Amino acid sequence: MDGLSNIKWGPVIDKVFLYHPDDFMLLAPRKKSIIGFTNKEAALFTIMGVAPFLHKFGINPSNYPEWTREKFISTIKKYVDLVYTGDDAQKIVDDLVSFYVDRGEEKNYEFYIDRYTQFISDAIFNVPIVDGILSRRKAGWTIYAYFLDHYNDAIWNDRVPKRLRGISLHAS
Repeated sequence: MDGLSNIKWGPVIDKVFLYHPDDFMLLAPRKKSIIGFTNKEAALFTIMGVAPFLHKFGINPSNYPEWTREKFISTIKKYVDLVYTGDDAQKIVDDLVSFYVDRGEEKNYEFYIDRYTQFISDAIFNVPIVDGILSRRKAGWTIYAYFLDHYNDAIWNDRVPKRLRGISLHAS
């Protein structure tokens, strides 16, 4: 499993047991809910490499210098190619490169790995979190959202550059 949906454990929207989750928001009893995220949700996986048996997002610190503009762009393209086969694939790649690579680009591996972590965070966590918040609000739910930015230096390996550490990780 090499795509953005390569997490080996999680819900499956199979149209047999689970239908589109937005439909559940309309049918379920309204509940007050709290939903939150951190500044680098995916750093737990991309930088720390936790649970490699569940995903392949991790980057070994010895491979940090290999992260160049070209490697990051090819990684974005690989993920797009795995999940999208339509006519607009190149436009999607171009838009992602514009946002994650070109915007404020610095020519060093810390920049590219940091933006890779942001890309994975957005694709796996942040966009679905915001979608969940918006669909619940549209269905009349009371939602409280938070952004956690607590930093704990003690959880980080000294080989990881400070820029890549992030403030808070997934499940902080």
